[in-house]
Formats: sequence, C-alpha cells, structure tokens
Amino acid sequence: MLSLYVVLVIMCECFMLRGTSKSLAAGFKAGHEKAQLSLSGIASSLPLIIFSYMYQINIPQIYQELEVKSLGNAKKLLFTGTSMAAVVYICAGIFGYVTFADGSTVKQLDSYFSDNVLAAPYQMPDGTTPIPIYIALFGMMIVVVFAAPFCVLPTKDSIEEVRNKKLSNTENIVVTFLVCWLTCGISCGF
Repeated sequence: MLSLYVVLVIMCECFMLRGTSKSLAAGFKAGHEKAQLSLSGIASSLPLIIFSYMYQINIPQIYQELEVKSLGNAKKLLFTGTSMAAVVYICAGIFGYVTFADGSTVKQLDSYFSDNVLAAPYQMPDGTTPIPIYIALFGMMIVVVFAAPFCVLPTKDSIEEVRNKKLSNTENIVVTFLVCWLTCGISCGF
C-alpha cells in the first residue's frame, strides 16, 4: 500500500508542478531532451525493480498464503506481482523525472535521483516541502522498521550456522533484541 501511496504522491506532485518544471508539457519535452535512455539502462534497472518488490524474504510467506499451493499458481502470482510493480515503479520514475526535467541541469537531475526521489526539492508555492512527501518518507521508515523482524529468523539461523551451534534461550533473546534495535536504529538514521 505504501508503494502505491509513494507513486501517487510522486505523480500528484508532478501534476501540481511542485518541482522545477514550469508545466507538464515542458517537463516531458525537457525530459525527452535530457534523458539518456538506453536499452541497456532499462534492462539493468528491471532487476532492481523486481528485487525491490519481490525480495526473497517474502516468497515463502506469499506461497503460504496461496489457497491452492502449486508451482504454477506461485509462478502466476510472482509474474503478475512483478509486472504490476514494474509498471508502477516505471510510472514513478517517469513522473519523478518530468517534475524536475525542465529548469534543472542533468547534473542536478542525477543528484536528485541518485538516492531517494522523495528527497528531491519538491516545493509548495511558499517554498515549503509538501506534507505528502513527509508522510511518504515517514511511511517508508515505518515499513523498514516493521519489515526488520522478518529478517531476524534468517539472521539468527545464519549466526547459528557460522557458530555451528544453536543459540541458547538467553543468547536467542539477546541476538533478537540486538538485531531488531540495530535495524531500527539504522532505519531511523537514514
């Protein structure tokens, strides 16, 4: 749900002209002129999109939720989900780029989109950052915080494999606590 919200925020900010583009048409025109699209670039970005949406930790849980558990159903679900995610992320990329293409240099565009599109300089007419951007950033932090516990069990399993020994009850509690708080601290810091 948050991914859809973020994409809708990016698209709405583009339509409301809260970037550097003077108009939607000017943004598309400048984006077309400045874009350095290539088949190689598109092909190299798709694995990132697929990984962002369908990363390994979710696959077993998704399979467990299927009413009819079969390889065919799992493949169909993964293909449909990945295709939808690719379309949604491509829309976010296009509209995010168009929002700033007019009125920005290629170097500025590269800096806006090198880390997080929500960190780009979206601005209201009075110069403040729109509230939906803050909500999207906060939501992303919450998703990371809530997703971290799903990584705890594989992390603990890896620690046990490296040690070649099961964790005791006390060690299990300590490791769980440390992993959760460490990931929470890292997510709040970024």
